[in-house]
Amino acid sequence: MATIARLNAGPTVEDIAKTGYAVRLQVARPDGSAYVVAGSSSGSPLTARSLTIADLQPLVNAGIISSPKDVLSQSSDPLLASCDYTLAEKPAALPYVQAAEQAGFAHGLLKPSDLSNLGLRTKRSPSELPEPPA
Repeated sequence: MATIARLNAGPTVEDIAKTGYAVRLQVARPDGSAYVVAGSSSGSPLTARSLTIADLQPLVNAGIISSPKDVLSQSSDPLLASCDYTLAEKPAALPYVQAAEQAGFAHGLLKPSDLSNLGLRTKRSPSELPEPPA
């Protein structure tokens, strides 16, 4: 499990570090906003304890982050639960995969040609994939 949150305008990842947390991942959006996955500053990212929304409340209170959300590594829905991160054997997951693809295309984060490089295997041929906006 991880917790992702919006990095508020003004504060930086250095501000997060000053409060005793570590930024494990930062995602910048084309509109200038950013999201961060914050974790414990102690230990390796592979062995550090996962943080919850409640653990990040000091960062929310300080105005550094907002809208923290827990991200689970496994779905609680048996139709979506899979050990295959591509969800290739779960047809019920295809709408979620397609929504993620569309969001990536719409925000310029990926192109249809990137999908095979990411290891995404959908049940569609490349000709069925939409072209990203110009």
